[in-house]
Amino acid sequence: IGAAAALVEDADGGRVFIHGELCYAWGPDDELARRLAATQLVQIKAATGRAVAAAFSVTTVTLWRWSTTLAEAGAGGLVRERSGPKGPSKLTEAKVVDIRSRREKRESLQVIADATGVSTASVRRTLAAEPAAADEESAVEDTVVEEPGADAAATEADEQPEAGSGDVEPSFSSSRSLDGSAAACHNAKS
Repeated sequence: IGAAAALVEDADGGRVFIHGELCYAWGPDDELARRLAATQLVQIKAATGRAVAAAFSVTTVTLWRWSTTLAEAGAGGLVRERSGPKGPSKLTEAKVVDIRSRREKRESLQVIADATGVSTASVRRTLAAEPAAADEESAVEDTVVEEPGADAAATEADEQPEAGSGDVEPSFSSSRSLDGSAAACHNAKS
């Protein structure tokens, strides 16, 4: 790190030596001790902030933040906060069903979000995700078993409804087709 300090980091964690004496040691998952060692090296002027930041593979801004946090909140403030959602998901199974049923009634994303207490982004993600049970049913329904020697084109022609027969109802519950593409459903009779 400099003339007075040395850093050794490996699979067992890290160690800081000052004038050849072991001063700090931490395990592989002990981020708190690692951050504390970095900030204290600068505090005791064993090395410059720039040299410590480079040795610990962080920016000088990150090192400065750690030092500020240490001064304001103590060593406990150096513990990394959990990333991601801080609590349980608001999207319960009941809300997912409610969101889908409201969208089938052609309600807007904002109206659905206001009614269910979630963001419009959550509504959009919920509608974009196909329900697992429907995917499994669709996969079973879409499976075609051909008889040996049967003409594939004839089999496909037999499965296609005649134009205007009314056998196929358009689905407006999602903007995704069965194959996952984002093609919109259109009703030929509209």
